[in-house]
Amino acid sequence: MQRKLIIILLLLPLSFILYRCSDLQSDHDKSGLRVLTTKSQNTDSTLYLVPQNFFLVSYNFKIKSKPGRSAESIELIKKNYLPGFAYIDSLRGSGIPIVGGVFAVHSGCTFIIQADNNTTLHNYLRNCPLNDVSDVEIKPLVSIGQYLLELKKATSFADSINTIKNKK
Repeated sequence: MQRKLIIILLLLPLSFILYRCSDLQSDHDKSGLRVLTTKSQNTDSTLYLVPQNFFLVSYNFKIKSKPGRSAESIELIKKNYLPGFAYIDSLRGSGIPIVGGVFAVHSGCTFIIQADNNTTLHNYLRNCPLNDVSDVEIKPLVSIGQYLLELKKATSFADSINTIKNKK
């Protein structure tokens, strides 16, 4: 339940950011990144469909010591955490849509990132200094609008089948 809430909270700012970026589509065409667009042919034209190339990336830190408590912790912060967060921020700074944050309760961070495919995502993340000190979990995402549209189609199809069965 808590994980679903975190994902939903992360998707809301991402949706807003991508909507704001839709005006900058010409700037992103060269990099191959797709931008949020509307789908006017949908049954509900207010749905915004995010391309299906978003990924939820979670870094769960293996070392559970509290920062700043020992020489080992200070070295870990200097060698991995600071460069790791700077690296993730540099991805965002280079124009890659990315939004997320550091976990409040346990050691780690999570973010949603846009990549054209798994290979591109791997290329983005393979040099991140957090890889050495984290268990990395990556999940592909479908937008809530896209999922809602798919649910509407599925229920409409099921309703039509039930109607046909009831007529017989």
